[in-house]
Amino acid sequence: MKIHLIINPSSGKESGARSGTELADILSARGHIVSRSYTEKKGDGTAFAIDAGKRGAELIVACGGDGTVNEVVHGMAQAEERLPIAIYAQGTVNDFATQLQLPLEAEAFADMIDRNKRMVLDVGRMNDRTFLNVAAFGAVSKIGHEVDVEAKTMLGRLAYVIEGIRTAPDLLNTPMPMRITMDTGEVAEGDFLFAGIANSRSVGGFSHFAPRALVNDGLLDLIIIQRTDVVTLGQILMRLRSGEHIEHEGIAYYQASTFEVTAENETAIDLDGEEAGVLPAKVQVLPAHLPCIIP
Repeated sequence: MKIHLIINPSSGKESGARSGTELADILSARGHIVSRSYTEKKGDGTAFAIDAGKRGAELIVACGGDGTVNEVVHGMAQAEERLPIAIYAQGTVNDFATQLQLPLEAEAFADMIDRNKRMVLDVGRMNDRTFLNVAAFGAVSKIGHEVDVEAKTMLGRLAYVIEGIRTAPDLLNTPMPMRITMDTGEVAEGDFLFAGIANSRSVGGFSHFAPRALVNDGLLDLIIIQRTDVVTLGQILMRLRSGEHIEHEGIAYYQASTFEVTAENETAIDLDGEEAGVLPAKVQVLPAHLPCIIP
């Protein structure tokens, strides 16, 4: 098989290059025709994915974190031919890989590729951008962008926790009035602490953040955390790991295929951990859009 690896060398505490090289060597030894490219700046993953398709790749492997996967998917979604993707998770959080229970070790990952079992995934679209895992809105979604690369390298997930604690007072006191209209006829309107439209269950490192989400059901799941006090927010966070948070009165949960999102104030958008402008936005599902290699 002709396989192209798109590698983010700075992912996984700077281990991305080493991990990508190891996987490439294993696949080559098994008889695959392997090529690779290394991202250096924003947008490289998208450009490399488009180019790999034109050069005859039969499989594209995204080797990096959620942001790298997002760029690669965005490039693949623009191609006329729907090539399959394999996601070799090397980032700090790796939400989508967690959802699919993808192998993290090179030999096991190569075994998965050789088995060539596939699932056709839904993909999200926000305005003219695609995303695989989540479109998030508001102050909370900005936490990841405040963590610098050096802190991620040294501390991993702990860097996000530290930044969240540091910025918590500002987050709780920043008004975020929003209105979200769905194709189901439902409308969510209010002052939200967080709003996220998810394709998979795993968001922000919480594997049950959107517990009803499926990656191939033709729907996206909207999770809203209402603005509240510190004590109530703590109660919600305590339930996140089990998925029981959606039963809390401070949470609103919806499923739909199209969402129109507006805000009174300038409100940031985050797609799979990457900055993507500000509201307003139209978010919709592209059902059965991307073949993916799975265990």
